[in-house]
Amino acid sequence: MPVTSTAPRLPTLTFRAMGCEMVTVLSAPLNAQSEVLLAQVPLWFAHWERIFSRFRTDSELSRVNARSGELVTVSTAFLTVMQQALAVADQTDGLLTPLVGQAVVDVGYDRDFDELRGQLNGCSSHTGTVVGNGRIVDWRTVICDVQAMRIQIPQGSRLDLGGFVKGWCADEVVRRLKPFAPVLMDAGGDVAISGPMADGQAWPVAIAKPFDESQPDEDLALIAVPRGGVATSGRDYRRWLHNGQVQHHIIDPRTAQAAQTDVVSVSVWASNAWQAEMWAKRLLIVGSEQARVQMANTDAIGVCLVLETGEVVMNQTFDRCLLAPLNV
Repeated sequence: MPVTSTAPRLPTLTFRAMGCEMVTVLSAPLNAQSEVLLAQVPLWFAHWERIFSRFRTDSELSRVNARSGELVTVSTAFLTVMQQALAVADQTDGLLTPLVGQAVVDVGYDRDFDELRGQLNGCSSHTGTVVGNGRIVDWRTVICDVQAMRIQIPQGSRLDLGGFVKGWCADEVVRRLKPFAPVLMDAGGDVAISGPMADGQAWPVAIAKPFDESQPDEDLALIAVPRGGVATSGRDYRRWLHNGQVQHHIIDPRTAQAAQTDVVSVSVWASNAWQAEMWAKRLLIVGSEQARVQMANTDAIGVCLVLETGEVVMNQTFDRCLLAPLNV
């Protein structure tokens, strides 16, 4: 579910990368310098796509997957994302793990999403089950040799860093551009914000309404975000038919299948895009009952859940960000 800035008349660049629409916005005058700054961003994403894409046979990720069981030399960016992904796996006891690659393929996500589009034709949103090996390899068996810049994944396993990379990329763009101007980077729904706009105001960020195919441009909420990251994780957009069953891209490692959850989408505001993405996926997978408990135990993040019943659940931190009443 895309999340985009609504700030008007600012230097803005929109482009496609990683199968998503990307938007970079600077709170600065529209001039030659801002154009030069923005022009760098697609080049950075093209470079990261050559590292992390599982649809390119020449990517680092594909090379690591093809040589499972062996130590493989990788780049600094790949090692950094892997270390962070494994730390998240440890913090969530494996609920979020980079070793879901084979399960993602098993549910039919074996090609670029653009090729899977248009297969649903009004089918139910209920997610079906698939036949797979029923298990995902323990993340603690991955070897990261930081000194030698090498990684080894267990024999027969596959990485999928898609759930980790976009947030990291958004944060990295902000890190690189914020010395020049306040910046917002929307990496296909993972939004990173360096700080308030040049006039001191928070950035207005719109969150799309899930499952609203009749009015796809209608927003659920408009929030004011001074800094940090916003991410929405949902099972309403990246869906397809596989063996007659509706599937989506968020895997529950406990079942090695698309997550069976009563939560349609989760939007999170956190300290950065990486953290927002991790929290959004985590709360979607566990379902509304556990998500409500976890939301009540922290005010460090803002959370908005949309349930299958149509109910919208927010915590106080998210509610305080609202610029207008929810459009439900």
